[in-house]
Amino acid sequence: MRTQFLLLLEQEAALWEWRRDGLFRAALGEAELGRWCAAHPGLCLRFLVNSAEEAFAVETLPRLAGRDRATVLARRRKQLFPDASCVLTQTLAQSAHEEQILWTALPRSVLPDWLLPLLSAHRLRSAGFYSVSQLSGPLAATLLGKAAAQEAALLFTLHDGGWLRESLVLQGQVLFSRLVPCRDPSATTLREEAEKLKRYLEGRHRFLREGIRHLVLIADPPMPENLPDFHLVTASPQTLIEQAQHLRNPQKNCRPQDDPSAGYARLFLTLLATRSPRQGFPLAEEMPDARQQFWARAAGLAGMALCLCGLAAGSVWYTQAQAQKVENARLAANIQAQRQAAATVGERPAPAAERLRQTLATFAHPCSHRAALTRVAGMLAAHPDIFLTRLAWQCDASASLTLEGVAAATAFAAFVETLAQHGPPPEILTLPAAPDGVFRLRLAWEAKA
Repeated sequence: MRTQFLLLLEQEAALWEWRRDGLFRAALGEAELGRWCAAHPGLCLRFLVNSAEEAFAVETLPRLAGRDRATVLARRRKQLFPDASCVLTQTLAQSAHEEQILWTALPRSVLPDWLLPLLSAHRLRSAGFYSVSQLSGPLAATLLGKAAAQEAALLFTLHDGGWLRESLVLQGQVLFSRLVPCRDPSATTLREEAEKLKRYLEGRHRFLREGIRHLVLIADPPMPENLPDFHLVTASPQTLIEQAQHLRNPQKNCRPQDDPSAGYARLFLTLLATRSPRQGFPLAEEMPDARQQFWARAAGLAGMALCLCGLAAGSVWYTQAQAQKVENARLAANIQAQRQAAATVGERPAPAAERLRQTLATFAHPCSHRAALTRVAGMLAAHPDIFLTRLAWQCDASASLTLEGVAAATAFAAFVETLAQHGPPPEILTLPAAPDGVFRLRLAWEAKA
C-alpha cells in the first residue's frame, strides 16, 4: 500500500497522509503547508472539498453527440454557473431522444488565492479533485443495501463545528447537497430537518413522485430513535473508517486515531483513499494534472517509439534496396558479358556440323529430307570456323532449316557459296559483322514429286 497525500479544503486547508497504519494529519494552514511543500517537491495530491456553496442542477436536454453536444453543454454551463471555477457534468439517464444531465459546480472560493501559486512553485501535481458529496452517494448506497439504493433517500452527516450536511441520494448518486448549521443535533431537530427537506425536494423534482422513504444518518454516537415517516439507517463514522481500512488492508491493525475531533473529515478522507470516484472535477489551469501529464508523456513516448520503428524499418528497406540494386547490376553485367561472348569468338558453342548431327540423331520419325540435312552437316564440317548457337528444323511436306551462329565474314561467305553449289540458294536473314559476328540464314526444300 503506497502513501497517499490528501488535501482537505474546508475553513482551513489541511494536508493528510494515508499510510499503511492509518490516516494522519501532516500540515494545517498556509504556513505549515508551505514548509511541507518545500520539503516534498514534485509529489501528487488528491483534493477533497467540503464547501457549503456547492451547487447542483438536474435537467433534461436533447440527446446529441460530438461537437454539437459539447457546444450545447458549454453554453448551458455558462448560463447555469457563470461564476463557478469547477463544473462537473454527468449523465444520469438516456433515451433515444433525451438525456438527463446532473451539473455539480464548486465556487471560486474553494481554492484560496495563495494555494495554487504555492503548489506550482514546488511542482506539486494533482491526482484528482473531488467533493464530499461525490463520496456520500456510494456510502449511502452501501448502507441502504442493493434494493433500497434504487429508491430516493436522504443522507445526513454531522460535521465538526456544528454543521449538518443534507444530501439527496438516488441510485448511489448525489443529486442535491447542502451544509446547514445544526447546534442541537437531537432527534427532534433531525426529524424536523428531514421533513422540511423532503417537502422541498418533492415539490421541486418531478422524478420524486413516489416520495422519499429512507433516511441515512451518520452520527457519533448513533441515534437509535425511529422517525415515523422514514426508514432509518444509522452508523458511526469510526465504524465506517475501520471497515474501509479493513477492506483495504485486512491483515493490518490500524493505529487508533490521534485526533477524535476530526472524525467526519477522517471518514471522507479514508473513503477517498480507499475508493475514489471515477470522475473528478476539472482542475484549474494553473494546477497540473498528474493523470493528464502521465498520458501526455505516454503518448509522447509512444509517438517517439513509432518514429524510431519507422526509421528502423526505413533503414532496413533502404539497405535491402541498395543490396538488391547492386545484385541487379551484377546480374545485368553478367548477362551483357554472356551476350558479348556469344556474339564474338570468345566463348563459342559446339561446332556447327556436330550440332546438326546431334539434332538429326534425335529425329524419332523418318524424314524425306534427312539426306539433304546430312549434306548440309557435311558442308558445315568443311568450315570449322562456323559455330551454331541455335537451329530450328521443320520437317513436313516442305522442309526448312533456320541456322543461327557466330562466324567470320569470310568463312560465312564461303559456306553460303558451297550451299548454293549443292542445293537451293539459302535465304540470308542476318549477315555477320566484321571481323566476327552473328549470322542467321534459312534453307528451304520443296516437296518431292
